[in-house]
Amino acid sequence: METILREGVLKNIRLIRKSIPADVADALAEPDRKKIQHVELVIRSKRRSNFSDIDALMRIVDRKVKPSEIFVVDSFKHENVKLEVEMQGKLRTVDLGNLSKLSSNIELSVLPGPDGHPPIDAWLKEADEVAENVALSWGMDAPRWKSDASPLKGGGSVRQAESIEHN
Repeated sequence: METILREGVLKNIRLIRKSIPADVADALAEPDRKKIQHVELVIRSKRRSNFSDIDALMRIVDRKVKPSEIFVVDSFKHENVKLEVEMQGKLRTVDLGNLSKLSSNIELSVLPGPDGHPPIDAWLKEADEVAENVALSWGMDAPRWKSDASPLKGGGSVRQAESIEHN
């Protein structure tokens, strides 16, 4: 997580609450209340800006403070905090409520095709690039590879990617 925060740019802080606040619930019809998974309060930096006090955030996380105590908003009692960090042009989400199983979600920018789904070749190409960049950010001499989408196009599933040695 430290690498992501230090090398990336913190763009958004998401405070997440699993239950619906009473005032929000009052504004919704009963059937809609049951459909809500969680409620978020998003603290977003201004356009072309970012949050800069990463050291303070790292000190709080190092002290193993509960996510509900990292940011305190009296009117919004949250259980978790997620950080959205831009790194190498991709937005990554770091879940502070689950640091023992640290992984970051990385958003791909592939746009949907006419059928409403991203073209599989474009999706796999971008996923391969992201995987290589992650390996490089970990200090590994990342091999280059190319995923094979042909089994997906024929209705099958991808079982193994073609491996290409990195020189």
